[in-house]
Amino acid sequence: MKKLVLVFIIGSMILNGCGAKEESENTLDQNLQIESENISNAETEKSNTESITVEEEKVELEQDGDINEKARTYYYEKLTEFFKDGSWPEGRESGWAENEWSQYEYWKDYEYAIADVDLDGIDELLLACKGGDMPMAGMVEYVYGYDPDDNNVYIEIEEFPHIRFYDNGYAQADFSHNQGLGESLWPYTIYKYDQKSDCYYKDIMIDSWEKAYMDHDYQDNPFPDELDPDGDGVIYYINSQILNKKEYEELYDSYFKNASEIKIEYNDINEENINKILQQ
Repeated sequence: MKKLVLVFIIGSMILNGCGAKEESENTLDQNLQIESENISNAETEKSNTESITVEEEKVELEQDGDINEKARTYYYEKLTEFFKDGSWPEGRESGWAENEWSQYEYWKDYEYAIADVDLDGIDELLLACKGGDMPMAGMVEYVYGYDPDDNNVYIEIEEFPHIRFYDNGYAQADFSHNQGLGESLWPYTIYKYDQKSDCYYKDIMIDSWEKAYMDHDYQDNPFPDELDPDGDGVIYYINSQILNKKEYEELYDSYFKNASEIKIEYNDINEENINKILQQ
């Protein structure tokens, strides 16, 4: 009798053990199925998110493309007017007497370029005086930004041509005249682009004094050797500061060492070149 009870108990234990294993396997299968569904849902969500991002980027690119197409059309219209009578793109009158602009062909003194110099995704119109009969003091380059809401332009920067633009948001413009105390370094201004206003603002102005060129300034003060610790006979004026060569080079590198100049292709102002704008 005891043997039968023992066999019954052992049999029950074996059956319960198999049932527990089967239940464990079922639970494991369920967990794997849930995990698989979670992974699948996550991948689907990621795919949907990536699709949305791609679509947003596509729409943004299409919008930029539309804006640039409108901008070029507007630039074409304004350059056509400028070629005809010298009226400026932002609405200023030319200032020339009637028929004087066309009679003396002053438009030959100018050139233009269309390029995204501030890297905001919208092309700018650059209109520069390249010389000719224009005096140095009257030579100027305008960079126009396009406003798609008003279908108009505004001046981002106005300087002596030609302005050099860099891919880090800085621009460099030479003085029209060098009336300083050095000849090796032509004085210049560094501008910084402000994304919010879409305009450039003066950051620093740089000039120099070379002892070998002028050992006294215009007030007959001698070259300040005490401010030239490296003894190379050159000091640099940065706004109201005076720097030696090493300090100047470090300052310059902080602006442009890791930057690249944006290449700009200028075109003469004439009917043929202006008509090409709509073909680009």
